[in-house]
Amino acid sequence: MKRGRLEAHLKAKHSTHINSDLSYFNTLKEKFEKRTTLQSLFTARSVTNNRLSEASYQISLLIAKTGKNHTIGENLIKPSISAFLKTVLKKDDKDVKALPLRNNTVSRKIDEMSEDIEKQLVEKLKTKKFLSTNGRINLERQ
Repeated sequence: MKRGRLEAHLKAKHSTHINSDLSYFNTLKEKFEKRTTLQSLFTARSVTNNRLSEASYQISLLIAKTGKNHTIGENLIKPSISAFLKTVLKKDDKDVKALPLRNNTVSRKIDEMSEDIEKQLVEKLKTKKFLSTNGRINLERQ
């Protein structure tokens, strides 16, 4: 905004602040720049949700690899992570509480990962040609 218009606006709309110090306006500017916007709310939540979901998949994979009961996520892993965060890092555990590690969730994620691996394998096999022992291409199904 041009200086003349800015001064006219200040006099017309904010006459109580005409004699205010420059630091007052700098403080207003800082508050305005730090304000919470609708976009920042959605961005922060989606990033947190994506990270929680990714962590949940990684932990589900570890549970599947160990062959342990799926309830170990809720009964052992979540409390362990929570204790670590509180004791070592001195952080709250609100994100750990939101971490989806229930029995059904872990089972579903393990199933999703296995289906994805199967689809990837089938796609790779579709593009490969198989050779028989005599060196000819063998496309027969067994």
